[in-house]
Amino acid sequence: MSETRSLRDLTDALDDRQQKAVEMLVENEFNRALGNTTITEKEIAEEIGVSRQTLSRWKKLPAFIEFTAYHSKLQTDMLRPLADSQLAKLIKGTSNNGIPSIKSLELYYKISGVLVERREQTYVDGNKPTLSQEQIERGIEDLAERLRTARSK
Repeated sequence: MSETRSLRDLTDALDDRQQKAVEMLVENEFNRALGNTTITEKEIAEEIGVSRQTLSRWKKLPAFIEFTAYHSKLQTDMLRPLADSQLAKLIKGTSNNGIPSIKSLELYYKISGVLVERREQTYVDGNKPTLSQEQIERGIEDLAERLRTARSK
């Protein structure tokens, strides 16, 4: 498992043109998803002064990939007000023929922490399942990875 680098480490690892390429590539993909005007990767490469092949090579660099994920998360975070307003419309029913969406209400209560899913396991005849050492180690690795991911956000 690779450890996530800090933003400072990423900006130190990439030159100004690589950072600009990341910003342009991410913005272009969000524009495509939102139905806005986009440009080609060749045009992005030309604008930053490199060949399309160089841009393709950069896209394989670990620091470039991590910096792309960082900028993608920023773009997603900027959509939060839009997502919240759409959720409000669904709750009010203004976007659904005046009928509130039950799923949107459920989502709202989950986001606000009012609704928490609880699961209960019962064992027949007291036969509690056991885990192998390998399953326990995988579970610990999974939890450690989740913790690292949560701390990096």
